[in-house]
Amino acid sequence: MDNGVINKNSLRQHFFAYSNLWVEFQSILHSITLEKQKNFIMLHNR
Repeated sequence: MDNGVINKNSLRQHFFAYSNLWVEFQSILHSITLEKQKNFIMLHNR
């Protein structure tokens, strides 16, 4: 951050540095969400 303006280049580098973590995080979240939905559906289909 310089003068309240985010430097696009440093932001891009930052993003790429963390992109693998982010993808992993997203997939973990996704699988948790799927699991919850599946349990919910199973409960309500009895």
